[in-house]
Amino acid sequence: MNQSIWMALQQMQRGQVGAAQDTLCRFLGTDPDHADAHALLAQVLLSQRRLYAAEHEARLSLTLDPECGLGLYALAQISMAARRFDEAREHLERLIALEPDDAANFRLLAQLHRIQEDYPGAESALEQALAVNPTHLDTIALLGRVRLDRGDVGGARERALEALHLSADHADSLLLMGHVLLREGKVGEAREHAIETLRADPSDDEALQLLVAVKARQSWWLGVWWRWQGWITAGNSTRAMALLLGMYLVVQVGSQATTDLGKPGWSQIIDLLWLGVAAYTWFAPVLYQRMVAKEVRSVGLSPDF
Repeated sequence: MNQSIWMALQQMQRGQVGAAQDTLCRFLGTDPDHADAHALLAQVLLSQRRLYAAEHEARLSLTLDPECGLGLYALAQISMAARRFDEAREHLERLIALEPDDAANFRLLAQLHRIQEDYPGAESALEQALAVNPTHLDTIALLGRVRLDRGDVGGARERALEALHLSADHADSLLLMGHVLLREGKVGEAREHAIETLRADPSDDEALQLLVAVKARQSWWLGVWWRWQGWITAGNSTRAMALLLGMYLVVQVGSQATTDLGKPGWSQIIDLLWLGVAAYTWFAPVLYQRMVAKEVRSVGLSPDF
């Protein structure tokens, strides 16, 4: 592997995105037709949310080398970010056909399934990744996150413990265990896992979001909403929609029944309570997102923690 490419990869793994971009741009100044360098630059630009520039670099890498695995990987990531899921799947199918022994390709396929809430598909892709490398920490942690998405807190805990047994400081596994502990109501322990991750990388967005989730869980105002959304979203969007529709129908039936029984005052109370719940679940997520944005901007721990 070229030394500049290796250096850029190391910088990307350490989160030094700007340094990686400088390294790649300098290298491409001397070798503008290096497909892998363009593909890595596409990933750097994607991490900076420069979607169009990233796609240009990814497609350029494939123009230079139609079988550039890094280029296909980057283009699949970009398609996912742009929510062009069918296109992302096509790129991944080509990539897996070219590199069937790379577990990272199956993990990205699992992430595509996860975005689409196809949790069985995600688990199947991760089982294929584990068949390639049974002890890869990223794969084990991602499988735990999928289990948590499905509401299987016990299964997620098992995967988190398995990964942490292999490496006690693996960031994704620490965060997975933090989310598991938060679901179990162990708020203090969840906070400790987030802080442990931030010691290694103070700009880790997911760790900051876990800290904000802890803060929301402890807040009397946001705590109720946090438990509510955790129950509603423990599954896929179809389940959540069915629950909300069912509750709405119950409220409407109750309101109409009290009116028919000659108690319009009770009907108004039911309507006002439902309106209050709707308003609360509308504004609470806004406050939560503001808390997340504030913590991400600070790139560090607030005094409250």
